[in-house]
Amino acid sequence: MLREVAQEIAESASGIIGHGVILTDERGVVIGASDPSRLGQRHGPSLDCLQSGRLEVTDEAQAREREVLPGVTVPVSVAGRYVGTLAISGPPGEVARYGRLVQSQAEILLREQALTESTLLREQALRDLVREIGAFDPLRSGITPLLTRGRELGVDLRLPRRALALEVRGQRPCGRGPEDRAEEGRILEALREAFPHPQDLRVGLGECRFALLVLEGREGSSGEDRVEERARGLLATLKGLGWEAFAGMGHPAAGPEGLPGSWEEALEALDLGLRLGRGPGLYPLRDWAVESALLSAAPSRLDRLVRDTLPSRAARDREELARTFLAWCESPFAPGEVARRLHLHRNTLAYRLDRIRRLTGLDPRDFRQAFRLYLALIARELREGTPRERGEPDDHAPGAGP
Repeated sequence: MLREVAQEIAESASGIIGHGVILTDERGVVIGASDPSRLGQRHGPSLDCLQSGRLEVTDEAQAREREVLPGVTVPVSVAGRYVGTLAISGPPGEVARYGRLVQSQAEILLREQALTESTLLREQALRDLVREIGAFDPLRSGITPLLTRGRELGVDLRLPRRALALEVRGQRPCGRGPEDRAEEGRILEALREAFPHPQDLRVGLGECRFALLVLEGREGSSGEDRVEERARGLLATLKGLGWEAFAGMGHPAAGPEGLPGSWEEALEALDLGLRLGRGPGLYPLRDWAVESALLSAAPSRLDRLVRDTLPSRAARDREELARTFLAWCESPFAPGEVARRLHLHRNTLAYRLDRIRRLTGLDPRDFRQAFRLYLALIARELREGTPRERGEPDDHAPGAGP
């Protein structure tokens, strides 16, 4: 660890105090020096310093005898272990006052580096754990190794949890530079504020995606409501920070065997929300039952459904017909409510529904026929993967061309 920052410390300290500075490893070999010609040399006083654990003074006579420069040498320790030394050249009486100061700064820098490395290692271990959860197959392996892996990281996977998959989008694409790392840190801090329990698992996956495996049923409320409430609060917080956030949410997992399924569902819900272009928000998979079923169908079946159901010729009013039909699906058999939401007269609504029937051969007032038309529209979106806001025209909306 010291070797990685030794040169930086030596040059920085020397520039401040105006004296030569070297750093050695635990064998007394110079690994950082304000005078690069000293790199790789063995520094005798450093060995004495490491053995005594105290500041060592080298006067002029000792310096000539040992073929080194006069000055002082202090040990450098991290977590109670000596990892090397720091020596300052110059008249001992003059440079001794700098010894402890530079030693303290070097050790602070090393502790910060150790903390950063430890944090990065833990983050990587948690990412690996999430990937292992996603890849877990109870038919092929037992749950014990996964539980052990979680326990090593302080995560009790036996607790009931729910998975969320989060994607955020800002003004610039995600990357791996220092600014991107800082942005990811701010997002993770928002995740910690929304889900602060020590057992809430929050992991950055890269590419602006995050995994949350959070506890269910806390503080006396139902688990689903509580998680959903916190998730919506998180999305609002991220929006305030300038991020658009999209979150898929799986079903609750009572134990570790159900957690891989919940995570898979969260990813599927996120994918569906993005493919269907529903905009930033929370996507519980329970709200995507139809879309999920269609997604599992063979592409050839989706193609046939679209081809056999939607007309192939264009209509000038396809946009308003699409909006009308989707609004009708959201409030079926309630013409007054649909007309009010669309700011239409009920007669105009009736005309549009009749026009949809003439163009498609399917009656929106008949549940089975309307459902088939709805399935075809969703299948078209899934097949093309073209994001669309609810009510935006689609090439295969009622009355649309191919």
